[in-house]
Amino acid sequence: MWKVKSPQNSGSNLSPTTLLKNKISMKIIQERLGHSIMQTTSDIYTHVTKEMNTEATDVLSKVLYAKKAREN
Repeated sequence: MWKVKSPQNSGSNLSPTTLLKNKISMKIIQERLGHSIMQTTSDIYTHVTKEMNTEATDVLSKVLYAKKAREN
């Protein structure tokens, strides 16, 4: 299991960000980083990338479109 020694370490957030982009749970990332509380992990490692934001928009659009289609 990998652990990141310091947020200042160059590239230290590469693995958590990559895991988030690949839909790995924040709880798993928190445990791997050794953070005692989720807020620490969230505050340090979760930056919403343009790609992640676009994916979220696409998912919401599909859900809303499907709901509207069922109503008609």
